Amino acid sequence: MYNFDRVFRSSKFENEHNITPAQWKKLLTLEAKFLPNKRALESWLDKAKKVTSLSKGEAMIEVEYLVKIALHHQKWYYRLDDPLFTDGLYDRVSERLDALQEQFPELFDEDHPWNTVGY
Repeated sequence: MYNFDRVFRSSKFENEHNITPAQWKKLLTLEAKFLPNKRALESWLDKAKKVTSLSKGEAMIEVEYLVKIALHHQKWYYRLDDPLFTDGLYDRVSERLDALQEQFPELFDEDHPWNTVGY
């Protein structure tokens, strides 16, 4: 299910396709058009239901949503050294994902991108 993320996260992909930092920035800027801006993300996190109140279906949607946001931020942070939002906001996303994983461990198999180390 997560091979797409794994492929694009590998340096092998970069080497095989000769992706430059400028090209990464262009691709990530395009990807960002489909993600919330900082203010919208903060607002959503402020209003989000408690993890313990979520159904499994709601949790699945949140996990997919937040992982995409976290991975996008990691790409900017590690590949371009140009984070899109503060470490504090990333920490809030990370803490929410950790809480979701604790409450719904079945949603996070061993190959899940949230269980990988580094970027």
